[in-house]
Amino acid sequence: MRAGLAATWLLLLSMLLAGCAAATSPAQAPFAGGQTPSAPPPTNIPSAAQPTATSSRLAALSERGGRPAPTALPTAIPSQPATALARTGPDAPVLLPSTAPSPTATPTTAPTPVRPASISGNWSGYKALGGNFTAVAGTWTVPWVKSMGSSSSSSTWVGIGGAGYPDLIQAGTQGYFDGAGAVHYEAWIETLPQAMSRVALEVKPGDVVTVVVAQAAGDQWSIKIQNRTSGEEYQTAVQYESSLSSAEWIVEAPSVDGRTLTLVDFGTVRFSGLSVVKEGKAMTIAEAKAEPILLAAQGKVIASPTGFTADGSGFSVTRIPVP
Repeated sequence: MRAGLAATWLLLLSMLLAGCAAATSPAQAPFAGGQTPSAPPPTNIPSAAQPTATSSRLAALSERGGRPAPTALPTAIPSQPATALARTGPDAPVLLPSTAPSPTATPTTAPTPVRPASISGNWSGYKALGGNFTAVAGTWTVPWVKSMGSSSSSSTWVGIGGAGYPDLIQAGTQGYFDGAGAVHYEAWIETLPQAMSRVALEVKPGDVVTVVVAQAAGDQWSIKIQNRTSGEEYQTAVQYESSLSSAEWIVEAPSVDGRTLTLVDFGTVRFSGLSVVKEGKAMTIAEAKAEPILLAAQGKVIASPTGFTADGSGFSVTRIPVP
């Protein structure tokens, strides 16, 4: 089991190192828990096929927008304890300013996709299909968020499963406004159908975060969330039965009690170092032939991904205001 996990980490490591260096690169020109299909099709993009997935990532905001404390997780994979924080090597973090400007102005219409895109009621980003996926990784900068009303939110994550299947193991970051209008930023993990669990890792706007979800052996998984700006990380092991059916890199409008929350204005989220292990082979998101997903609400696209960066390991998602 240790050898299998070590091999997976090594397959992803070289791809992540290149991706982290690209975290501050400009985004390319835009082309445009489980998914919630949207209907009718948006009117501000060309027609696209509706996805078949019906599961949704469950959130658990309290009346004031708080999250429940994380539940205990098994630690079968030798790693740091589930609540441990650790410093990485001094040369590991990609240092960025601790503050960032407010979200920049975003387009008012969705860019035209360069290839067919599926439509979702809560996801925007990319999904890779057509094989067994045993690891996924990605890096992004935690965005500043602008309120679109109380209990508005957005989550950025990578995961395995969930595109057309009810299982989904995922981890990422989130920015949301509670019922009192206060903004919160947090890191979290989730294994459907369990609700998400906040983890003991501080994140804030401007922080560069790298997330890796990897199968160790059978139903044993390792999840690592690294704040490359602060040099701290969270790592845990979980037991989870996955279909291994897909891999995702997503910005999401989370759900509470089956209701999709209003998506905050996050400006643009820039992903880099996006890699996956498919059928035992590590590859970039482009090599995995991942497919774009547009997020639509009330017949309009409100979040759209760009095409891939030149190295095939990155893209951006932009929030599109709807008049």
